[in-house]
Amino acid sequence: MRYRRAEKQQAIIQGQILESAKILSEEVIASMLSDDEFFRRFTEISSE
Repeated sequence: MRYRRAEKQQAIIQGQILESAKILSEEVIASMLSDDEFFRRFTEISSE
């Protein structure tokens, strides 16, 4: 019984993490498309 609760809690936490990552990646993409300075900084960092 304890393990099932732990599995359920883990699934909930993983879902929250996935949703947060999705939101953050959408924000980064939106910033890259609308903010030239952000795009420049983002591409400079990733090319190092």
